[in-house]
Amino acid sequence: MPNSSKRKGDVWERECAAWARRNGYPEVERMRAGWAEDRGDLDGFVGLVVECKAVKQPLWGAWLSSLDWKMGNAGCRDGVLWVKRQGIADPGEGLIVQRARNYFVDPDF
Repeated sequence: MPNSSKRKGDVWERECAAWARRNGYPEVERMRAGWAEDRGDLDGFVGLVVECKAVKQPLWGAWLSSLDWKMGNAGCRDGVLWVKRQGIADPGEGLIVQRARNYFVDPDF
């Protein structure tokens, strides 16, 4: 049986995927776990790697490094962290975190 943190993360991933489908992204689904070349938590956002995070204490540096690796695996230039806010279950109220260089820089440079 998975530990409590893993279980919470799995629930958050399912809730984020369901929220995305209800809000205009019908192809979004959870990625298969255990890939050697991990490509993020959610599939179906074209050209975007999405990592879902539901923890009390953010680990921004580690998460962003992991996101970079997964973006490379997926061949994507864009990636985001979809972070659960403490005490707020609605994924629509979660935070989307992305590096400024990924957000502001022209992707065709």
